Amino acid sequence: MRTTLNCYLYANMRAIAAIAEKAGRMDLNETFIGKSEMIKQLIRERLWDDKEGFYRCVPLKNRLAHVDNWSFDKMDPAFVAKELWGFIPWYFNIPGNYSA
Repeated sequence: MRTTLNCYLYANMRAIAAIAEKAGRMDLNETFIGKSEMIKQLIRERLWDDKEGFYRCVPLKNRLAHVDNWSFDKMDPAFVAKELWGFIPWYFNIPGNYSA
């Protein structure tokens, strides 16, 4: 699970929502606002590490891998990374006051 990809998905959905609003398509606006909020919540819940006070990446062993436990303390340290990309959520204001 990469912080970057999820943040870019969030930003793209917000952009689509803004375009839909300008086009008078409030149904699409609401749909994409809802999707973006869901991604924001998942980024906050799954990629934020309270112990480190930072957004983490969770590289999967392969593209079909499943994460059973989202506690960073219980993950294999060889597959959990604290990377520069962990700052990206702040660029898109994903944390808000959540991680302050």
